[in-house]
Amino acid sequence: MLDGSGHAVRSEKQLLLYCARTCLDPYSAGRIRALAGGKLDWPYLLELAAEHCVLPLLYSKLKAVCSDKVPPQWTEQLLELFQQNTRRNLFLTAELLRILEAFRANGITAIPYKGPVLAEQAYGNLAYRQFADLDIVIRQRDVARAYELLTAQGYRSEVNARTVGQAAQGKIPGQYLFVGDARRSIVELHTEATLRYFPTPPDLEALSRRTEAVSVASREVLTFSGEDALPILCVHGSKHFWERLLWICDIAQLAHIPRGLDWEVALEQARRLGAERMTLLGLHLANGLLGAAVPDPILRPVQEDRVVRSLAAQVCRKFFRESSAAPGATQRFLFRARMRGNLWEGLSYVFRLATAPTEEDWSQVQLMGPLSPLYGVLRPFRLLRKYGTGWARDPAAGPAGSSRIEDVRES
Repeated sequence: MLDGSGHAVRSEKQLLLYCARTCLDPYSAGRIRALAGGKLDWPYLLELAAEHCVLPLLYSKLKAVCSDKVPPQWTEQLLELFQQNTRRNLFLTAELLRILEAFRANGITAIPYKGPVLAEQAYGNLAYRQFADLDIVIRQRDVARAYELLTAQGYRSEVNARTVGQAAQGKIPGQYLFVGDARRSIVELHTEATLRYFPTPPDLEALSRRTEAVSVASREVLTFSGEDALPILCVHGSKHFWERLLWICDIAQLAHIPRGLDWEVALEQARRLGAERMTLLGLHLANGLLGAAVPDPILRPVQEDRVVRSLAAQVCRKFFRESSAAPGATQRFLFRARMRGNLWEGLSYVFRLATAPTEEDWSQVQLMGPLSPLYGVLRPFRLLRKYGTGWARDPAAGPAGSSRIEDVRES
């Protein structure tokens, strides 16, 4: 396999990609057997899988296809890690159900997503998706009450009560973060006001009307429909530059849900959110890297969108090269700007993100009353200090000529 720059891809990364695929066809199974039977750096492979949060997929595919090819010591290690993840997932699932019941009893409409509900909705098995926190969407008007309920249940808020009370003045964090005792559980509350990476604010009323029931630990839980979840997850993956393979796996798995997706409805929802290019990028990555079965008519716009192909190639180079340097401010700015439909939309999007202060900005400088607008002025300088300019090119990126995901190919 080549990485698009003419360099061979490490066997460990090839194996991880095949194990992360949704459909285990004969060819993929053969490649898994061949790669697992070769010379592998097993500590590096497990570290890589943990970094990309796909350890359960690695374990399950190796166990199903070639358990005889895995050295005994690494079989035991993989099993232990899989069981640890399963126990963690069960604990977090119990926490989610407890919190949802408290919200329901107090009249708070809550929609969980990612975490346990996505594991059941897209993967069909609570143990197969790795997650570390619980994400719940509520309405902004319910934040103060939710704050009280979670605090009463033993959670400590990372956002103080004063900030919660200042929401009416526009001082709204990126999310309302709560940490359980001994940091055993983390809950992130999101609202229509905190989901700032959506180009167009989501209509929670409309999303609530289209929720679907998912069986989680034998309980029915309402979450976003598959058609709404697809663009929502693609916005999340794009927000983080698709740096984890898990986020691409989520898209591939969602494309294969048993009931099937109404693709036209999903793309229409993406357009309403201003996230069509982000969604096409997620689908292109899932199809190109993990063989997700996306209908040709849905992927056809990708062939007409050079920017999507270029962004996908950038994501692939980041995965395949050995350097793991975080993108600098310049790369972040350009990537985000190109995720939108045209130059004006892109510049408007990144300008809003670059000047909308978050809790990190508030914690570094205390500005009162009439000086508060200066938070937006100071934020770009803080981002430059945090991420650096990023002008120096990473030598591990290889030649810049290729911008096609298809160039990540078999040799």
